[in-house]
Formats: sequence, structure tokens, C-alpha cells
Amino acid sequence: MLDKILSRYKSTPGYTARLREFTLSVSKERFIRGLGVLLILVALVLQVFAALAPSQSSAAPSQNDLIPGGVTSKSQLVKDCDKNTNKIDRVLNYYSIKCVDLAKGKVVSLNSRDYNGRLYSAGHLPQGYASETPVNIGSEVIYWRLLHAWDTHKSSTYTTLKFTSSKGKTFWMLFTCGNLVSIGLPKGPPPPKTCPYNDKIPAKSPKCRPCKGSPSEFYTLACLTYHKTVVYVKRHNSDANGTTAKPGDVLKYALIVKNTGKRKQPNFVIQDNIADILEYAVLTNRGGGTYDKSTGFLSFPKVNIKPGATVTRTFSVTVDNPLPTTRSLSDPDAYNYKMTNVFGDIINVKVQPPTAQVVIANAATSLPNTGPGTSIFTFAAIAAIAGYFYSNRRLQLKEARLALELSSGGQEVE
Repeated sequence: MLDKILSRYKSTPGYTARLREFTLSVSKERFIRGLGVLLILVALVLQVFAALAPSQSSAAPSQNDLIPGGVTSKSQLVKDCDKNTNKIDRVLNYYSIKCVDLAKGKVVSLNSRDYNGRLYSAGHLPQGYASETPVNIGSEVIYWRLLHAWDTHKSSTYTTLKFTSSKGKTFWMLFTCGNLVSIGLPKGPPPPKTCPYNDKIPAKSPKCRPCKGSPSEFYTLACLTYHKTVVYVKRHNSDANGTTAKPGDVLKYALIVKNTGKRKQPNFVIQDNIADILEYAVLTNRGGGTYDKSTGFLSFPKVNIKPGATVTRTFSVTVDNPLPTTRSLSDPDAYNYKMTNVFGDIINVKVQPPTAQVVIANAATSLPNTGPGTSIFTFAAIAAIAGYFYSNRRLQLKEARLALELSSGGQEVE
């Protein structure tokens, strides 16, 4: 470009004025391009840091967690043990586990089907799995169940801390929730020799079992029965199960738990997965419960259920008006114009399909990969292109200033 400018030197009227104007324009453009390159580089650096930084748990803490919200590292797990987060020492001490045992542990991956599927995990809440076994630790109850009972696919893999207790028993702790994992049901301190609710009966006697369906003197969950009802609030509380609801209808659900055994069920949490209901309705009355959107569970405060007692919890929803027009191809149970719910009883309330329907396919098959590697590559490419244009404009400015100096009689140009 410099050659072209010099070839026109003194041959065009007003040449110097136009050259000054061109130089000023290029100078401004170089500044803007330089600022753009700087911002792109800053974004690239932040993207690299984000990719290298350890991931944080995005799941909302559950009442089932031994350590609410879980941990992201071994050091954090040891710190939570030292600080006695969520009073975890009661559970750890029961199984002769000390914080120093955790500090000696090793971070490993654990599959839910390892050890021939005999891995059990412990948490604070009952989930109703067939393998569930409650353990009384003082006034607290924890629940052991097979780890693969949580699987939504063939198996699940977890990041864990593997360690050995002071009595030589191998345990794992799940990073996602801090819950203990054991091969088979671990043994705690020796059980009492007499029945927990009748000291005149030996603990191992069949008469000590809290109810006929309980496999042991401690399994009080087997004595609970579950029942559920749903009625239309604005239709004289008529039964809604098996009917078709209209937009704007108010449905009142009742969760009923009865203790048919001889022993109190302490700290029982009544909870219900209402995610399928809320595909076509809005939760308008929680009834004192707490709804966790990430899991779909509506949970109520802990309650002690005495022998023979019945506890009822209710909540209400209002059917959407207008109804969603969504349909799903990837999940046949989602948006199927039916609000299905199970709590002992299977409750189905239909909704009338709208005329227009929008079909949702499996997003995993259509969305591009937007992981950190892709983002970093994209930012690097943009930075390279922006840098090229910035360098090009910088060279043009240098040439223009040199030409302007020549046209001004050798005077230096700012």
C-alpha cells in the first residue's frame, strides 16, 4: 500500500489533507481492533481456567445426604468429618470410623454393580426399596439399601473415597452425597439381648418382630402401609382417580401412612414424587412440605408414627390453563396426557390432549458438543482472526504515517 501512496505523491490536489484523514481513521480502527483482541484474550483465559477448575456439585442438597450437597475432593471430605458436618460423627462412630481413617483413604471410582452387586449405601431417608434395612443409631435412623437400586440405567459409576475403619472393615464414601457404601450390610455394635419394646422377650425371638412382615426386630418400615387418594376440590370432593381433569381444576392429594406394628417408627419422612403431575399442573398448596425441583420430590417434616397410628399429609395442584402442547418421543411416560403418581396406590388422572401438539425429540441426538474443549478452540480461532486484522491495520497505519511525513516535508506526524 505504501508504494501506491507514494506513486500518487503531489499528483492529486488536497493529497496531504486526505492522507491525514485516512491516517486518523486507521488509527481509530486500530484502537478498536486492539481492544477487541484484548477482550477476546481475556475471555479465552477465563475459559481455560473454567475448564481446568474442579467441577462443583450442581445437585440440590437432599435430606438423604449424610453430607448435604456432597463434596468435590478428599480434603473437603476430611474437613467435613473434622467439623462434624450434619453431625456425621454419630454414624461414623457407630461403625468405628474415625476422621484419620478418611485421611488415609484413596479416591477411586466405584460401579454400582461391583462386588457382584452386593454394595449397599446408607442415607437418612427411607426410599421404599425392597432391600432397604433401617438401623437405629440412638434417636437417629439410617437406611441401608443396595447401591444399584438407585440406577436409572444398567449401572452407575461414582467417585468415592475408599478407606478402612479402625476395625478393618472396608467402606467407601460417595462424593455426590457423603453417604457410606459397604459390601453387604455392615455390622455395628452388638444388638441388645432383649426385645427393644419388651425386655421380657429375647431379641431374636419371632415375637420380638414389630409386625408379621418384618424380617427382624429392627425393620419397622415393613410395618408401614401406604395409601393415596385424589379428589376434585371444586366438584364436591369427588374422586378424581381414573377421570379426565379440565384446565383450571383443583386436585387435592392425600398421602396416608399407617403403622400396623407394635413399635414406634421414628423420624419418618413422608415424601412423594410429583414430577409427572406437574407436567400438567402447578403446585398451589404444599401442605407444609418442601418441593425439590431437581428430584421431583415433595417432602414433609419428620414425624414419629406410634403403633396403630395413622398420619396424613395433603397437597393441592391446579391443572394448567391452557394445557401444554408438548409431547416427547424420547420418553413415552413424559407428557402422555396422564398425571401418574404412586404412593402405595397407583393414581392416574387424565387430561384432554390439546388440538395442536409440539413434539420434543431426544435432545442428546440433535444438540452439538459444547464442552470446554470446543469453547476453547472456538475462542482461540476467533482470537487468531482478530489478531490478523489488528496486525494488518497496524501495518497500514505505519505506512500511512510514513507517507504523511514525506508529504509534510519530513515533519514527524503524531
